[in-house]
Formats: sequence, structure tokens, C-alpha cells
Amino acid sequence: QANRLGCEVTHIDLYRLQEGRAESLLDFPELFNQHLSIIEWPSRLVKDLVNDTYPSRIYLQFQGQGPQGQGRELLISSHGDRAQAILEKINFNETENTIPVVNNSIENVEFRPGAPLVRPKGVNSYESKDLDSSSIILGIETSCDDTAVSLVQKDGKILFDEILSQGEIHKEWGGVVPKLAQEAHSIRLLQLIEHSLKSCGLNTTQKIREKLSGVAVTIGPGLALCLQVGVEQAMKISQKYQIPFLGIHHIEAHLLVSRLPDSSLGKYVDFPFVSAIVSGGHTLFVHATAIGKYHIYGGSFDDALGEAFDKVARLLGIKSIPGGPEVEKLSLRGNSSEILRSLPRPLHRSKNELLRHGCDLSFAGLKNAVRLLIQRYVDTETDPKVKDQKKCDVAKAFSERAVEHLCQRTERVLNKVISSGSNVTTLILAG
Repeated sequence: QANRLGCEVTHIDLYRLQEGRAESLLDFPELFNQHLSIIEWPSRLVKDLVNDTYPSRIYLQFQGQGPQGQGRELLISSHGDRAQAILEKINFNETENTIPVVNNSIENVEFRPGAPLVRPKGVNSYESKDLDSSSIILGIETSCDDTAVSLVQKDGKILFDEILSQGEIHKEWGGVVPKLAQEAHSIRLLQLIEHSLKSCGLNTTQKIREKLSGVAVTIGPGLALCLQVGVEQAMKISQKYQIPFLGIHHIEAHLLVSRLPDSSLGKYVDFPFVSAIVSGGHTLFVHATAIGKYHIYGGSFDDALGEAFDKVARLLGIKSIPGGPEVEKLSLRGNSSEILRSLPRPLHRSKNELLRHGCDLSFAGLKNAVRLLIQRYVDTETDPKVKDQKKCDVAKAFSERAVEHLCQRTERVLNKVISSGSNVTTLILAG
């Protein structure tokens, strides 16, 4: 069909490119004006290149779950005359397409640095008015190496919450092995779900249908093999008991869990707020003004902070998973005064001014500096006691540099958000 349209088609994936890198490689005005471009993560384009009216474009958003398009829906919206003309020329009925196509508008898509978390209209439209105070949601999380299940009431009361760790399974491998994690989820998840329901008195089909108002499950980001276990089990429960299936964005969950009503305070965190999301796989700063309305001010473009701690743990000979807590234990016995200067401040001397003065983070260079420090400062030591102390010194120096970097960038984000006119009064540390 592209040949029929008389234009070239260029497929561009911007996910792993730094902001501005794609613009130095491609002539985007020519692509926009003369050809057809399929761009993944368009929000990573610099904001001077795109605006609300230019270029004429089509938004495509898939929603739902299921293999090979089954159970999914494709939302399409056009912006501009040229985009609408192209859509009119395409006959979707000619394709062997099992995905229903719905003309709809996608809200909250903004072209800004970073990647906004986009919630299309109609996805998870599960309003509070649909639930009474005793309504219960079953939550399932299998995005990585922990199997977690919870039962939560609308009023915020947590009826059940349990996590089964896989640390011992992956310990000998020095990291999470996706296939082993998937197998462990498959063995444990159903048993944990059944245990949670029985613990709350939901031990019959009738009681489950009366009390359970929905099943929520992490659908990404995460390890695909692990996510699959949770999603498939949630879909089975949804179908069996005829209750809504709620696909949850992993990072949005970190962002919004602080809004869970706190019975001891009698309230929850209100919008707007800034969240520093710091976890094993993700590190980013988000300004949230409402549910579904988020602006990402920065994030790590290489290792997440938790990932950096795990990798440094491996360098120090720590086999525990996660390694971060063990690094912290070592750092409490360390003295960094002699070696802290050996570790660079991340991005402090970057030739890229945007990175040097911006809100993004980087931990890969710091991790490599730790590796070199260990080689010359720790590995050359022959006295076991002195060597152990030097490991503690390295752990402390790394921890100080990493947290210093995080705090500096957090302060910059807060200054930018406040200077933008936001009346934000809350900073949330989530992960």
C-alpha cells in the first residue's frame, strides 16, 4: 500500500537514542514533507521539530492483551489534512488483519524531551464511582524475579500482600535468569493467588464473584517471559469470574501507589507532585498533574541506579540478589575520604551541555570507574583484613557518588518544575 501512496516509508526507533541524536542523522523536514515515517517513541524528538500542528501525523495505539492480535484493539487518530488523506486511501479491510480498528482520539500525547507515559482514552477506564468501599481488587506482579499478589479494598485497606523472592534461585548465576524466573513464577503464582483468596474468606466461586471487582496485573515494562505468566493467569481469572481485566503500567504503578489512601492519615497524596522513581530497572523523574498526565523531566540513559548497585556488588564479590543491600552494609564500615576523588561525578564533565546541566542521569561511567578502582586498590592487596576494609571503602565511595548524583538531579528537576509555574509541594521517592 505504501507504493500505491507514492511515497517512501522510513521506520525509525528512537528508544535508545539520546535526545537530538536522531536529528543529526536524518533530514526530518524532508521526511515529514515528502515521505511517510513510522516513528516509535516520537516523544524523544526535540520539541522544536514538532508541535501541535506540524507535522501532519497519525497516532497508532494498541490496547488490550492477546497473542497475534487476538483480544487487542487498534486506536487510530489523524492530525492534519495530509494525514487524514492518507488514512482515507488505506483500506484496512484488504489486509489480513484480525485486530479491530477504532477511530478514536489519544489523549495526553505530548512531544517533549523524554517519553510521556501515555494512557489512551478508554484504557483501564475504571472509575471510582463503579466501586463501593468494600470492593476488592486482586493485584498480580511478575515483571522480574519476585512473585507478588495483593488484595486491596477501594478505601486503601490492604487485605493481603505477599512477595515470594527468587533470590536464592538466581544467586549462583550472579543475576536474574529470565527462563528460571518464568519457571518459578509458573510454579508459585497460582498457589499464591489461591492462598490470598482463602485468607480473605473468598473460598467459593460465588463469594469471589460478589466481592472481587477486578484483577490488575503488570503488563510492562519487565521481562517478557515473566510478564507472560502473570498476564495469562490474570486473563484466566478475568474470564472465569467475569470480572474486569486491568493492565497496569509498571512505572505508572510506582508513580501512583503513593496515592493509596492512608487510613492512619485519613488522606492520600494529591496532585501535582514530583516523583523520583528509583528501582532495580528504572530511574526517572516524573511530574504528575493528574492520572494519565505525566511529564518526564529526566532519567538514566544507561544503567538504572539499582542495576548499578547490583553490578558493583558483583565487582566486590557479592553474590546475593539483589546486591544493593549488601553494598550498603559494606559502606557502613567504610571510609571514603582517601578514594572518593578517584570516582568521577557522573556527567559533570560531559561535552554535551544538555547532559551536563540537565536532569538526566548516568551510572555506567561511575560503575566502570569502580571496576578500575577495585583492580588497583583492592585486588593488589594481600592482607585479607586490609582487603576487606578496602572493599568497604570502595562501597562507601560508590554509594556517596551515586546518591550525590541522584540528589543533584532531583534538585534540578524540582527547580524546573517550580519555575514552570507548578504549585507542586510534594516530592515522592518511589521504587
